[in-house]
Amino acid sequence: MFLVSHQVSDKSLKFAYYFTNIGLVILTIDWLLLHGSIFIPVWGAIIITGIVFFMIFVAQSYKKRIKKILDIGMKHTMLAVFSLALPIVLGILASVKSIGFDQGFYFRIVLLYGFSLFFVFITSIILGQTYKTIPFIIWLVEYKALVGKQKTPLPKEIYSEKLAEWQFYFYISSIITLITGILLANHLVIEIGAALLLITALLYNINVFKIVFHKAKPVG
Repeated sequence: MFLVSHQVSDKSLKFAYYFTNIGLVILTIDWLLLHGSIFIPVWGAIIITGIVFFMIFVAQSYKKRIKKILDIGMKHTMLAVFSLALPIVLGILASVKSIGFDQGFYFRIVLLYGFSLFFVFITSIILGQTYKTIPFIIWLVEYKALVGKQKTPLPKEIYSEKLAEWQFYFYISSIITLITGILLANHLVIEIGAALLLITALLYNINVFKIVFHKAKPVG
C-alpha cells in the first residue's frame, strides 16, 4: 500500500483476512459440491463483511498517515480502495431481483458492477502502483552504483508529476462521465467518457515510457 502510518490497530485487518478468506473458501465449496445452494447470499455477505473491514483498516491508516500530502500513486490507490463500495452496492442491487427494476435498468446495473470492478478498482490500482514501483526499480538499476558518488534524483523525479496529475484528473472525469452515461443509457455521454479515458491512457503511457527509457547521466 505504501501508506506509512503509526499506532494503527490491526484488528480490522485480521477480521478482513478471516472473513474474506473463509467466505471465499465456503463459497467455492458450495459451488463445487452443491452447485449453488440457497446459502450463496450468506457466503457473499461474509466476503463483503471482510472487504468492509479492510476498507475500515485503510481508512484508519489514512487518518493516521505520517505523510499528509499524498503523491499521485497513493491518490489512485486510495480511490481504488474506497471505490470498492460501488461494486458492493451494485452487486447487492443486482442480486436482489425482488426490487423490481425494469430489464433495461437491471442490465445497466449489472454492466456497472463489472465496470466498477475492472475500470475503477483494478484500473486505478494499476495506474497508481505503477508510480510506486516502476520508478523505484528503474532508479535502482540506473543509480545504485552512483549513490554517494554524485547527486541522484528521487524516484518520483524520473517521471513527470504534472502529467501524472493531469492523468488523475482525466481519469476521474472519465469514470464519472462513463458511469453517468451507462446509467442514462446515453451513447454520447459514454463516447465522451471513453475519449477522456483514452486521454488518460495516453498520458499514462507517456509517463511509463519516460520511466522505462530513463538513463542515468554520470557526472564527469
